[in-house]
Amino acid sequence: MSLAISILIVLAALALQALFEGYEIGFISSNPIRVRRLADQERSERAARLLQWMETPDRLIATILVGANLMVVICTVVVSRMVEGLVPEHLSELVNNLISTLFLAPIMLIFVGIIPKSVFRTMPTRLSLAFLPPIQFFYRLLAPVAIPFTWLVRGSLYLIGAEQRPIRPLVSSLEEVRDLVDESVGQGAIEPEEQEMIHSVIDLQDMTVKEIMVPRIAIQALPDTATRTELAKLFVETGRTRVAIYRETIDQIIGVVSAYALLRDEDPECNDIVRFVKEVRHVPDTMKVGDLLRELKQHKQPMAIVTDEYGGTDGLVTIEDIVEEILGEIQDEYDNEESQIHKLGPNAYVVDARMPLEEAAKAIGIPIEDDEVETVGGWLMHIAGCIPAQGQVIEHDRLRMTVLAGSASHVARIRMELLPESRPKTET
Repeated sequence: MSLAISILIVLAALALQALFEGYEIGFISSNPIRVRRLADQERSERAARLLQWMETPDRLIATILVGANLMVVICTVVVSRMVEGLVPEHLSELVNNLISTLFLAPIMLIFVGIIPKSVFRTMPTRLSLAFLPPIQFFYRLLAPVAIPFTWLVRGSLYLIGAEQRPIRPLVSSLEEVRDLVDESVGQGAIEPEEQEMIHSVIDLQDMTVKEIMVPRIAIQALPDTATRTELAKLFVETGRTRVAIYRETIDQIIGVVSAYALLRDEDPECNDIVRFVKEVRHVPDTMKVGDLLRELKQHKQPMAIVTDEYGGTDGLVTIEDIVEEILGEIQDEYDNEESQIHKLGPNAYVVDARMPLEEAAKAIGIPIEDDEVETVGGWLMHIAGCIPAQGQVIEHDRLRMTVLAGSASHVARIRMELLPESRPKTET
């Protein structure tokens, strides 16, 4: 055998051993839920076959182990033959040991063991699907050797009272948790309502406080110069249990006052409300909701003031707002249960400008997407390029929108009418 052919055989054996070593890790780390989704929804034959292997993994693992060890034997034998043909016979054993120790061992450890396993571990499902055809080829080729080992393993498990189990998903990311929840719903393990709640909890990890805050314009607040009577009146009129207190402007909120503190007041003749003020946390609008919840719990505070990049007040977030993101809207006897959207006819609606754009689009039944705004009023101002005046009509795609109520600084209520076909944007 020529030197060139021997080197090619060694390189091929090392490459195949690397494939076997990596595929073992990729196979046992693959997510069965994702594989099943590919098999069912995308009709992937390769995914369906991989899913079958996951149900009885011992057969494929036996093939992989036999293949990896066979490549080690081939590599060792060929290297020994190469050494025997290149050095004197009395030195061949010494040189062979040196090559195995100083050359082959490090290569097998790093390039055949560590690197392939690390690569397959980062993308187990994708790589397991990609390299399934060559692995299946070697399964057929090595079946006469691998199958007896499979029987031996099953017999050993039977003797010790254990049983073989299919590969179960290893949850290593929030997306995999989401996939596992979806799969559990399909199997009837959890209810759809529970699925929605778990999804909401997962979404909190990426959601910012700006997405759930009460906007600045809707904050119930009083100046620190207000009287005790004015404070009590605001509590009664709004049904709120806490009111923000500011100094000079709402951009300088100094704290909050609770209705409980007012009820416990032992000096009702004193009109100074600053004595009731409790410090409140200020957080940036880019803060994650999950981080805010942990911070509020740690400092035992029920709410936080959201500030923008310039230090001004952007909004307000309470623990109730966070809980409502998980459980849905919570109504009590003081909440206004009036809907944010009212249907006037087959194709006409009156919409609160503060209604989330996504919810309004879903209720009306047409796709509306704009990543730059969150509310219907914000979207209307965005497409108009200004703050529309009361009575102004704007047509955009299939919608004719009329501003029913508002002021020079904001839009309050909008009539939205579906048009029979798309039209260019116009204003009147």
